[in-house]
Amino acid sequence: MIVDIQIYNGEKEIFGRKDMDYDTSLGWLFEKQEKGKEIDEISIQVYTVEEMPVDSFIGANWDEARQFIKDVANNAREGKYRGVKVN
Repeated sequence: MIVDIQIYNGEKEIFGRKDMDYDTSLGWLFEKQEKGKEIDEISIQVYTVEEMPVDSFIGANWDEARQFIKDVANNAREGKYRGVKVN
């Protein structure tokens, strides 16, 4: 499972990171939330290792963003996504 995240304030991307694994993406979101910047949108894309899209999230709530990543990982562990593996 590969996770890309972009965080926006208005039209401007204020944080962005690509090619994270499950654990790294959760820690990275928490770290950015701790910076306390005002945000308008969190955009998350999840891919297989072969870069096939799995699922995506758009919202402005830190807790919902983290829960989305956890839900995708749990679904992958249960075999609901073809080709997605979570360590």
